Amino acid sequence: MTAWKAQLRTTGLVAIAALAWLGADLASSEKSAPGSVGKLATSERDPLKELGARLAQLEQENRALAQRLAKLEGAVSVGGGGVTIASAGTLRLQAARIDASAATASFSGALKAETVTANTVNANTVSAKSMTPAAGNVW
Repeated sequence: MTAWKAQLRTTGLVAIAALAWLGADLASSEKSAPGSVGKLATSERDPLKELGARLAQLEQENRALAQRLAKLEGAVSVGGGGVTIASAGTLRLQAARIDASAATASFSGALKAETVTANTVNANTVSAKSMTPAAGNVW
């Protein structure tokens, strides 16, 4: 079961917790008002209406969460020994530093960078706006 499905199933647990909170609140209000029959009878406050409103809010939040997670599951998949991130637009990674450790990295298109530093370059062709003359590229 995926994590978001498990979280959506906790709605019932949230409702139980809300009922417990409501019951504790009613019990404390009855204890603090001697001679009364509780806040329900002596107050404008309607705990059942409050509970219904809170449950409706939680259900709305759960629906919004389910929609966000469905979009995420459409973009990120984990399985088969790998992770796939798909984007119809631009995929941006922003960090002070990104460390990648892999035996190889493959790109199907052009790789563009301001600066490339390498210990070893193995290429069939190299093109550049300018090159520093050296024995390998003068002859």
